[in-house]
Amino acid sequence: MKANVLAAALLFLLGTGGMAGGGLAQLRSNSLPSRPGSGESLPSFRLPADRPSVSRKMLRESFEQTQRDTSQLYALAAELKMEMEEATEDVLSVTVMKKAEEIEKLAEKIKNRMKNL
Repeated sequence: MKANVLAAALLFLLGTGGMAGGGLAQLRSNSLPSRPGSGESLPSFRLPADRPSVSRKMLRESFEQTQRDTSQLYALAAELKMEMEEATEDVLSVTVMKKAEEIEKLAEKIKNRMKNL
């Protein structure tokens, strides 16, 4: 269980690492590739210009909070890694389990927010 949580957190971090380089922005700005055999491309993911500015502001704030939470998740995963390196096969501290649970909750929070972006 502990190894699964750690592995999931690390995979999540590796997956979101591409977003720091603009991967998510690229996804939004580029249209999807066209279907084989059709000359038309699918619509892009850009928000319409006539959308109320309040919604854009909320979207921006949500995205910025996701970036902060992702940074916090990375820091927690690094702390967990350091604590696991100090642990022995006979002794595993309670803080390791608490940290893993905190990582799991934060990753779930990030995932749910990203679904709504």
